Amino acid sequence: MVVDREWNIVAANRGVAYVTRGVAPELLAPPANALRIALHPDGMAPRISNLAEWSRYLLARLRRAIEATRDPGLESLYQELVAYPGVTPDDRASPADPNDVLLMHELQLDDRRLTLFSTLTTFGTARDLTLAELTIEAFYPADPQTTEALTAAVREIHRGSRAPRSAAHI
Repeated sequence: MVVDREWNIVAANRGVAYVTRGVAPELLAPPANALRIALHPDGMAPRISNLAEWSRYLLARLRRAIEATRDPGLESLYQELVAYPGVTPDDRASPADPNDVLLMHELQLDDRRLTLFSTLTTFGTARDLTLAELTIEAFYPADPQTTEALTAAVREIHRGSRAPRSAAHI
């Protein structure tokens, strides 16, 4: 998925639509915010096995963006997210363990447990300001079981109707 500086989803592929099945429709309505979708109790939060760790990670990223931009809208979003049940605020008193190279994103989707890791791509030297404010977050399977589950999901998606690709239709 591609998100803007406010974490609103600008574009997403069918995989995002697959994983967000069952999320409250109002959370998916434009402008769909990736952090709300992830941490809201009517979003993906009930399906995230490691919600405390994952929410701390996401909120630390949001806090860094707030510190870099001093954007009051992002601060407001942070305050909203930390009020959600089960969400753990970023705790700067306890730094991340340098031996933890990746934080796994653990989801329970239907009867399948998915373990994913993500990468972030930003355009640090973009000549277009709009492009400079976009981040691509890609999720990858972290174990053979997740690979098998996602491969089966892709087959299921291809058999069904073509899922929408834009954020407006997640």
